[in-house]
Amino acid sequence: RVKAQVRTVRPNAVISAAVWPYYQNKWGWKISTGFDDYYQDSKGWLAAGHVDAIAPMMYGSVADEFDKWQVLLADFMASTYGRAVLPGIGADYDDFNVIVQRIEAARQAGAPGHAIFSFGPLKQRGYLAKLAAGPYAVPAVLSAKKSLAA
Repeated sequence: RVKAQVRTVRPNAVISAAVWPYYQNKWGWKISTGFDDYYQDSKGWLAAGHVDAIAPMMYGSVADEFDKWQVLLADFMASTYGRAVLPGIGADYDDFNVIVQRIEAARQAGAPGHAIFSFGPLKQRGYLAKLAAGPYAVPAVLSAKKSLAA
């Protein structure tokens, strides 16, 4: 309903949702899940076309471990249904390379982008200039062929 109403005003608007980083607990981790605990069927929303993109908030807690972050990334990327999954990356790491590692992994997995949370830590830690000189040194090429909007 929201998507339909928004599209009457802005036909090209991209409808997205920031979602819980653990859709369902397939791994036996001690976590709460979006589907069972918060009633977020983020993969179902993608499949049905209710949203054009999701941004799983994959930072904090279990997701801070890179190997588990990669497991979550693969799980979400396996269920895009032709829509965008924009993996969430935390900004409040002591080591900037932790962020770079996740950006590179998201790119290698075929994610059309990512979301870094949040601006405050990026600025406070001096990471904005490092992003501009490092992983964001080459501007992204936007493709008219593959738009986020359905």
